[in-house]
Amino acid sequence: MGSGYPDKFSKLPRHLKPRFRIFLSADIVGSSKLKQKTPSRRNQGSLFTGKEPPHDDWLEELSNFFGGFSELFSQEWSGFRKLASGSYDECIGYDPVLWKTNGDEIIYVKHVKNRAEISAVIRCWINAVQKYRKQIPSELDIKATVWGAGFPLLNTELILDTHPDLKHSKFSEDRKLNNYHLLSTWYKKSAQVRARDGLLRDYLGPSVDTGFRLCGLATPRRMPISIELASLIADTNTPKDKKKATLIELPAIRFGGLRELKGVFGGKPYPHFWIDLKANDPLSVQEDKVQGLAQDGISTKDISSYCDAFFVENASLFAPPFIVHEDGSPESRIPKHYFDSLDYLKNKIASETNRYNLEKTAIMKDKSSKETSEDDFESLIKLIEELFKD
Repeated sequence: MGSGYPDKFSKLPRHLKPRFRIFLSADIVGSSKLKQKTPSRRNQGSLFTGKEPPHDDWLEELSNFFGGFSELFSQEWSGFRKLASGSYDECIGYDPVLWKTNGDEIIYVKHVKNRAEISAVIRCWINAVQKYRKQIPSELDIKATVWGAGFPLLNTELILDTHPDLKHSKFSEDRKLNNYHLLSTWYKKSAQVRARDGLLRDYLGPSVDTGFRLCGLATPRRMPISIELASLIADTNTPKDKKKATLIELPAIRFGGLRELKGVFGGKPYPHFWIDLKANDPLSVQEDKVQGLAQDGISTKDISSYCDAFFVENASLFAPPFIVHEDGSPESRIPKHYFDSLDYLKNKIASETNRYNLEKTAIMKDKSSKETSEDDFESLIKLIEELFKD
């Protein structure tokens, strides 16, 4: 199949095709304290001195983070693309793009077509984090989180029409239907950037919310990863090619037990998998020895078995992650009735669109009929007035 999708998915409109995305977050540690410190004004009795603005004490560091870290990550990814291109194209796929900044946090997102891409982009993210750590002042540090989310059923894309005057919106009285229309516009015109003028894409859903909650567990050493990513990474076969294996090799995955994440996963404890970003740090090594933790983390076999059991136990809240684009992806990972749900959604959107258009047409006809009746009545009044003039 040229599209890379199984036959039953290929006939779906582009905005309803299954997609798996990885989200990569990095956040400055100590930035709030830095912003509150304002040392240059401590003994001047006023925030405003007639010279440098109050934010001058911290703006430089945060500007360096957003610009400098993004540049480092871009360099890491570009370097990886150059090394992998031709021989290991299955590790590349789409480029990661900036999704948003959230306070002192920066988040990238990547549409994944193959499991090998997950390890590759995380490897580049980790490299950027560790390189940036060496550049920042000692009172600051950096932490990271990565998570995955499947679309379009469990999670969804939201398209915001920021310039209604561009006439993107077609179903303004039905916001949900209008979002599907805008999604269709976004994907149909994906090659035409100008067609997206005034449109802004966001991502919503339980997996996205869980990712933000996982950010709260991050430390400069511990990079939380969602159970979806832990499962996919564990089920990825180690490449026999040594160069490829080196390119996408990740530090050991650890398990921090079950943690409650406020407001998500139905209030149930969530598995805290994490990747060690300071595995070779002498203090980290000693901490592991004191706590009796294995330096090489958990075996991928044990991670995979745990994740599978977790998905079965929590089938009403979770589904095993899958990547439909992936060549040879086992159909057994696609949840039962998944395609039926997509087909139902496609037909429902078509039905709702038809209903909306019929109602709109009926309203227009009724309005036109009333206007015609009013015009006829006014004409009759004028005729009577003319007759009685004399």
